[in-house]
Order: sequence, then structure tokens, then C-alpha cells
Amino acid sequence: MTGTRVPNQQLRALLAEARWSGEQLARAVNRAGASDGRHFRYDRTAVAHWLSGSHPAAPVPALVAEVLSRALGRPVTVADTRLERPGRREAAAERAAADRAAAEPVGELLARLAEAAVDPRAAGPVYSLARRLVPAYPAPPGSRLPLPLPAPSAPPESASGPARSLLTARVGAAQLRLAQDLLAVLLAAEESLGADHCRPALTALLATVVADWLRAPAAPAVRRELLLCTGRLAYLAGFCCFDGQRQGTAQAYYHLAGELAAEAADPQLHATALRGLSVQAHYLGRRRHARELADAAGARLTLLTHRQQCFVLGQQALGAADCGDRAAAFGLLGRAQRLLERTPEPSPGLADYHWAAYAHQEAEVLAALGDTEGAIHSLTRSVRERPPGERRARAVTNARLAGLLLDRGRLDRACATWHTVLDDYPLVGSARLRTAVAAMRTRLHAHPDSSAVRTLLARAAALAPTGAAGA
Repeated sequence: MTGTRVPNQQLRALLAEARWSGEQLARAVNRAGASDGRHFRYDRTAVAHWLSGSHPAAPVPALVAEVLSRALGRPVTVADTRLERPGRREAAAERAAADRAAAEPVGELLARLAEAAVDPRAAGPVYSLARRLVPAYPAPPGSRLPLPLPAPSAPPESASGPARSLLTARVGAAQLRLAQDLLAVLLAAEESLGADHCRPALTALLATVVADWLRAPAAPAVRRELLLCTGRLAYLAGFCCFDGQRQGTAQAYYHLAGELAAEAADPQLHATALRGLSVQAHYLGRRRHARELADAAGARLTLLTHRQQCFVLGQQALGAADCGDRAAAFGLLGRAQRLLERTPEPSPGLADYHWAAYAHQEAEVLAALGDTEGAIHSLTRSVRERPPGERRARAVTNARLAGLLLDRGRLDRACATWHTVLDDYPLVGSARLRTAVAAMRTRLHAHPDSSAVRTLLARAAALAPTGAAGA
């Protein structure tokens, strides 16, 4: 009979293999969607409809395939789930868009990523690209992604003087210095003011000026340095999207940074990109993948400076702690500490490392291993040693510290710490910080009899975070 639903036995078998209930699948899909700014509210009733033969709209079938792949430890395709709508072409079009995106030059990819970094509603093809590249955060050492760089082309013979376009003008040391100066300015802006303030300018810079420079002819040494500077800008853009809760776009930027590092044969930037993906995976609760990514970065340790080794070792320690490997976690932390003790003071730059960053990672390791008191002590030290210009990191660290204090029942000290967060809150444009403050409000409503809580909530209600409207 036309229109009769056919029960989805393939999806039922996959759930049985994963030992998942319908509710568990629904929660996993909701979490995966949220990581890309898509807020679903599926429950076991929705999964029951899928099992009875209904077909959810894209990108839900791709999300179901992703979360089941991760649960089963093997690839699961959308076709395996039998969730594609019969007679509909959305899923096929999405896959075709992803294939086209994976073959396009960096310039075109940067333009689409810039749009998605500002407006998540524009992220359809980017979403597909991120899912295609990293469905479960795999990162085998030395892997290359299918993102071909545009080959430099010689200017037409008829072109001369100022009439030549930017695409055909030769790129030299002046353009390289400008790109490096812009990286330093944007990095300082993010550290002080948060991602909201520099993300639009950074992604637009990559999509226009820097993309044009990558297309232009240049001496080999200049081109290599330009590739590295572009990769560092892409890494910073990835972090800005991560901080802005645009996780799919952040993944794509991090992978682009890794590809540019591979093109330039630079293990330091490659390790930095892998570490960025590991931090993101940890934040999203994908702990095993976080450890794999951190260890992939660690495979390059001998090629890194001492301070960059500390940068990676701390994340490896957190990956080990996430997996309950206490001995490995403390062993890696000890190596980072000993290296940091005999390393000169840091100079400002991407992926640099200092004692405040070490103490923060030490705190996360301790928290992952169940030592909340130790984590509180380390976070307190991290805040104390944080350089004054790193306002965003200080605010996020204080928010984490306040949450742990509340976990331990230290209400008054938690409120006092939250006041230090609110000191920075109006000046910092950070979606992670806004999320933390929203969570604080929810948690503190459970203590209506505390005058300290009432004062704090009143102050929080009166403050508006910077950059919120455009986040």
C-alpha cells in the first residue's frame, strides 16, 4: 500500500549492537548537533518514530551515522542507518557539496568558512565538510587532508605597473611582514577581549587578502613563511570559533591549519593544530579521541622547542587523565614541569606556554582524576600567575574555579570568585564565558536564602557581556 511505513530493522540492529536505548541515541544526536550550533530536542519518542520507518530531515541522518560510528568503533554510513528520505535528494546534495568542498582551493574554502564563522545558519556545506573530515576525530600521524593549495601563477605578460591585480602581483617580504603583524595584533585582541571581537575581522582577512596572497607568485622561502603564517591565522580562527561555540567550523579551521603545516613541512604548527583538536574533543566530552589527538601531537615532540613540548605534554596528560590513566597523566605533567623550569621566559606568540597555562592544565588533570581540592589549588595559582593582558583566559579560569568551589559547598568563596568573573565579563566577548555565567545563575538559584547569592545574581542581571549580540 502506497505510503505505508516500513520498520527500520537496520537502525534497530545498530542500536542493539551498540547496546543503546532510543533515549541514548536521542541524547547523542542532541549533543552532536549542539557542537555545531544546532539545538535539537529529540527523545526516545522521536527514535521510536525512526524505528517505525519515519525519515528525519538532514542533517539528522548524518548525525545518527556519526554517533553510531563512535559508539561502535567502526564506520557507519547514512545508508547503513536507512534514515535517508526515499525520493528526496537533500542527503545526496549534502554529500556532493562536501565532496566539492574537499576538492576546492584554500581561497574558496576560506571564503565559505568566514561566512560560517559569523553566521552558523550559513554553515551547511561547512558542516558537511567538517563531518566528512572528522566524523569521529581521527588523526593518524602524518595524515594529509584533501584540501589542495592553489598553485602560484605567473602574471600575464601584458600586465604591468599598478594595473596588475592583487592576484597576479608578486608577494614579497612586505606582505609577509604585514601578515605576521596582523597575526600578533589579532592574537593580542583575542587574549584580552575574547573571540567575538576579532573573529569577523580574522576570518574576513583570511578569506580576502591572505587568500589572494596564497594565489600569487612568490619566492619559495617567502611562500613557505606565508603558508606558516596563514596556518597560524587559521589555527587562531579555529580557536575563535571554538570559543564562540561554532564547533564544526572550528574543526575545519584546525584541519586547514594542519594541512598548511604539512604543505610547509612544519611539525610545530602541525602539532599545534592536533593539540587544538584535542582540546576541542575534550571540551565536547569525546575523551578517547582527545587522548588520541594529543598523542598524535606528542609523536612530534622531538621536533618542537622546549616550550612547545610543554604545550603538548600538558594536553597529553589531560588525555591520559580523561581515560583514567593516573600514572601516565602525572608522568607527562612531571615532564612538562621539568622542561618549563629550565626554559627561558616566553615571548608573546601563538601556542606559547607559561606557568599559568601549566597550572590550568594541572587543575584539569586533577579534576579528571577526582581530586577537586587539588584542582581548586592549581586554578587559584593559575589565576594568580596569569599575565594581565590575558583577560579572557583569566575570566574563563575564574569561572571554572568558582564552579569547583560550588561543587565543594564553599558558597561564599564561590560567590566572591564569581564577582571577579563579573569584573571582566562586560569587557570579554566569549560564548564560553556567557555559557558559564548562565550556568552560574541556574546553579545559584538553588540558594535563595544566601545574601551573597542575591547580591551576585542582582549584579549579574545588570551586566551585559560585550559582543553578545553578534555571537
